[in-house]
Parts: sequence; structure tokens; C-alpha cells
Amino acid sequence: MPLVEAIVSTTKRITRLLSRIACRVQSQVEEHPPPRHDPKMDVPAVPPKPPVYWTRVREETRTWLRRIDAVSLADLYETAVMMIEPACPGYVRLVSHAVREIGNGLPRVLVEEYAGGRLEYQHELRKIRNEWPTAPELTNTTLASVGEIPVPARVVALWRALLDEDLAATNRVKRMALGLFVAAETRRSGRKLAEADVEPAVSEWSRILGWFQKQVHDNQRPIDVPQFKEQFTAFERALSGLFQEYFAARGDLDEILATTNV
Repeated sequence: MPLVEAIVSTTKRITRLLSRIACRVQSQVEEHPPPRHDPKMDVPAVPPKPPVYWTRVREETRTWLRRIDAVSLADLYETAVMMIEPACPGYVRLVSHAVREIGNGLPRVLVEEYAGGRLEYQHELRKIRNEWPTAPELTNTTLASVGEIPVPARVVALWRALLDEDLAATNRVKRMALGLFVAAETRRSGRKLAEADVEPAVSEWSRILGWFQKQVHDNQRPIDVPQFKEQFTAFERALSGLFQEYFAARGDLDEILATTNV
């Protein structure tokens, strides 16, 4: 079988050739070994330096939000800072959304007896409209001439219920804001403050959140950039006041303002 003998012979020659190549490579490695790794020569990786607008108070605010298990709120705050400083496109609406969510979310995290719930005004108004489909259409010119209009008792009851629910929702929001500042101070210092003690801080907190609430949706109006940043600084001051003493927060506010005005 000459063909088989030829294949066997060729295989043996290839095997001998590969063996000689392996021996030659091994001898070269032995003659010229690679340099040994010296751990002392390793250059430690330098972590990237955070942007200048990440001041100490902002780092502490983000850390505090994570420490109270409000990771999603910490992410929103971080994103808001990263968007407002370089003035990313659309930052006004997105930062306003973030501020609103942080304001609404903190009571859920810190207030033990949290009472939430949202009053769906459109749903309630739809019930009134469906209950009184024959309601007359009135304008400013017809109001004086029409006089009194009989309103079905059921419609009056629905309106009354809506007014009561609106008042309850308003009181609930204020009660949760008061509870937020009381709980934050208890966590920070162990002191149990009365609601009257935190009333000024809650009023400012509510004013700030209300201002940003008006900026959430696009109203086609020009943006007052300095005013927007001023309100965001006020928001950060109130937020840091939840875990810092007043004088420490005051000093950090000056740090933020100095960075903003660079």
C-alpha cells in the first residue's frame, strides 16, 4: 500500500520538523527570558478628577440620599447637577422634574406615618360633567342676565366632595413636609422638634417646590437662566439643611455660589 506508506512517512517528517521548531523556540526563551514583573514598578491608576462643580456639599448631599436608601433620588440629584451646570439642552424641564420627584419622594423615605395619594382632578371633574350633561353654557356676557340656575343636588354633592378632597390633599402635603423636616432633624441630631419649629423651613421648601412645579412643562416662554440657577441653589440649600446644621449649610452654600459664578 504505497499511498499509506507515503502518508505515514510524511506525518513522521512533519512531526520531527515541529519537534525541532519547538526545541529551537525553547532554547531562545532560555537564552533571552522575559523581564520579571516588579510590582513596585506598577503605576497606580489615577481616578478621574470630578468636575469643579461637584463641590463638597454636593458630594455630601448625594451621599446622604444614598445613605437613607433613596438611591433613585440620589441619581436624580446627580443628573440634575450634571445637566444644569453645563446647561444641557432641555435641562430646565428635566431638572424641574428631578426637583419635583425629590421633593415628593423624600417624605416617603423619612416620614414613618407617610400618607400619600394624589387627587385626580380630571377624573373628579369628569364625574361632575357626566352627572350634569345639560349644564348651560355661560359666558361673561350672559352671567348678569341669567340670574340663578338650579343645580342638581347630586352635582352639588360632587362639587362639595371635590372641594373637601382638595383641602385634605393640601393639608396632607403640608403635614408630610412638616413630618419630613421633623424626621430629618431627629435622624441628624436625635432632637424631636415641634412642627412650629420647622414651619419657616417648610414654608421655604414648599415655595421652592412650587416654583419648580411651574417649570416642569414647556410653556414656550423664554428661560431666565440666572433666576433658574438661583432657585436651584435655594433648593440645594434647603436640601442640605435636612442633614446639616444651619451654619455648615450656610458655608457650603457660599461654596456653591462661588463655583456657580466662576
